[in-house]
Amino acid sequence: MTEPATETGLQPELIDSSESDPMGRRALKSLLATPAWMSVHLVAILVLIVAATRTAIQYIAVFEATDALLGPPTIGVLRFSFDVVHYWYILFLALFFIDGPAIFLLGLLPGNLRWLRHVWFCGVLMLILLTIGWVLLVLSIEFSHNDVFAMLGELLDSDLD
Repeated sequence: MTEPATETGLQPELIDSSESDPMGRRALKSLLATPAWMSVHLVAILVLIVAATRTAIQYIAVFEATDALLGPPTIGVLRFSFDVVHYWYILFLALFFIDGPAIFLLGLLPGNLRWLRHVWFCGVLMLILLTIGWVLLVLSIEFSHNDVFAMLGELLDSDLD
């Protein structure tokens, strides 16, 4: 015969297992949400790679054409840009092997600690945005310090003569 019904009127095997297993439910939700969170970080990494590529190619050409004396911060930015251009795949490996598991595991935390997931997510975005801001700030200071635009104008005027 069949087993007696529970107080909900359902057989025990028909009761949703997620009610008795909150960790399994959290794991499923975290597994489904992780690709969405990672896609935002992927876009940020792509923006960083494009910005570094444009920096390395365009600004080196401008600084070489004007024979500008570069300060240590500018040399550091250009070195960073070259490193990003040459080792871009490390950023993607970090995304999939560090960022993805961290987002997934932080999603497994109980509700009162799940704010750590948001701190991780926003922290990675802030790190990337601050890096791009650092690159732009240092290069703009270098441009104003060396008066690169005036040097370029002189170069163009001398080429036209």
